[in-house]
Amino acid sequence: MEAKSGKVLTTIRFLKVFKNKAECEADRTARFTKRDNGAVPDNSAIPANIIKDVKDLFANVNEKEAKSILEKTKPYSDYDVMELIEAAGMVPF
Repeated sequence: MEAKSGKVLTTIRFLKVFKNKAECEADRTARFTKRDNGAVPDNSAIPANIIKDVKDLFANVNEKEAKSILEKTKPYSDYDVMELIEAAGMVPF
């Protein structure tokens, strides 16, 4: 919404309501915990835009080079390289 002065006004949007602090902290931990050696919380999924980027990478370079780029540069460090490759529908090699 824009005020007469030209300023943009915003508000807070609540996404979830928790019964207690412990429930809230557990949800926060599960949602924002970094992956440790490929261990992933069950409710996590690789976002579609990341999968598309990985597919585009494989479309533009050979498989070996694409895997090497993902391993060396780690552009999506929250995700295991092989998990990214499989999610993009590429055959693991």
